[in-house]
Amino acid sequence: LRIPDEKGVPPEGKEPAMEYGGALFEIEIPRDISCEIWVRTWWEGSCGNTLNLQIGDEERSVTLGNDSTYYSWHWVKSPRSYNLKAGKYNLRLLNREDGIALDQILITSDKDYFPQDIEEQQ
Repeated sequence: LRIPDEKGVPPEGKEPAMEYGGALFEIEIPRDISCEIWVRTWWEGSCGNTLNLQIGDEERSVTLGNDSTYYSWHWVKSPRSYNLKAGKYNLRLLNREDGIALDQILITSDKDYFPQDIEEQQ
């Protein structure tokens, strides 16, 4: 998934939301878990190094990234942990800045796990 550089960001003063661009994924959690959410990203430059994540019926999304690992695939973790009940959820990745790409989302209950490279489904 890619938002090319200079292809748009939310209007000044507006929070990231689906109306300004994003991707919606339906996920199913098989049992109650406390988990971390990671996204594998590519930043095209310092003006594009964040995206927002919103899960379920959260009122506000959280910002991921804001690091300086440019022109390289790398993992960024949500700044918060999630306690999810078994069931289906909408997971939204929202356009905050352009010049970004992502290719994987990882949800793990292992709080000490740090993903490397491409993750294989287990």
